[in-house]
Amino acid sequence: MRKPVILLTIVLLSCLKSFAQETDSISKWKFGGTNTFQFSQASFNNWAAGGQNALTFITTFKGSAHRKSVKDDWETLFDSAFGTQRIEDKDYRKTEDRFELNSKYGIKASDRLYTTFLMSLRSQFIVGYRYSENAPQKKVSNFLAPGYLTASFGLDYKPYKGLSLFISPFASRSTFVFDQELADQGAFGVRKATYDSTGALIRHGANALQQVGLSSSFRFGGKLIENVNLTTKLDLFTTYDDLNKIDAYWEALFECKINRFLTCNLSTGLIYDQKVLIKKLEYVNGVLTEVSRPRVQFKEIISLGLKFNY
Repeated sequence: MRKPVILLTIVLLSCLKSFAQETDSISKWKFGGTNTFQFSQASFNNWAAGGQNALTFITTFKGSAHRKSVKDDWETLFDSAFGTQRIEDKDYRKTEDRFELNSKYGIKASDRLYTTFLMSLRSQFIVGYRYSENAPQKKVSNFLAPGYLTASFGLDYKPYKGLSLFISPFASRSTFVFDQELADQGAFGVRKATYDSTGALIRHGANALQQVGLSSSFRFGGKLIENVNLTTKLDLFTTYDDLNKIDAYWEALFECKINRFLTCNLSTGLIYDQKVLIKKLEYVNGVLTEVSRPRVQFKEIISLGLKFNY
């Protein structure tokens, strides 16, 4: 399965590169970026109502490169965030960790429609743990564990600036788990390790999973009301093997501008991945049982901080 996918990707890139060389050489690249620093701190001393000292820090960086001509439109975006929190005398724990690189090249088919090739890479920077009061911390993620690389070819509809709807009848998604400990556990859908009856390792778990299917991507960025902007994206993917099972990745950022540098942000994220099984206690036939199945993953972050535009 991998060889045809890789070959097709190379052919598409070659065709697009050849076309790009024929486009208007006068067209200019436009570069931009934003950097935010968000803090929160709580300190208590002889506070009768109780409380815990806490320190939280989150930083984000977004960079963009965009070139648009009469014939084509090429846009590359990098979006990243990292945050930590310390409560009382405990070690620092990360509260946010992600990066995503998207590059989209489209050949103009009409005023609002582009024939487009899209590639994206999404992962996190450092190791992540699940914490429990009654058990030691457990490693659940790492750099490129998981990592998602998607290559897709389709149509991109842009009715006006800031809005994009991309639909692809052919998309290839690779899931990487380059942390062997997690790969041996079969994390994020890769083939798990094989052991004999004595528990001795026969074969390590796979480090990658290749899937081919349909994908769509929705993007919007613009002003909602005065001094309030919304940036949101929704990515959907389903395999040809089972079109009824859809993976979803959604993010939304509401940004309220207070003054030139000070902003208040509300960030939300939702993930539903058929390959990620989350354990939770449920009643099965009246018996409380630990059940592993795909579940909706959701996060929310409210922050106040500084923003710098480049």
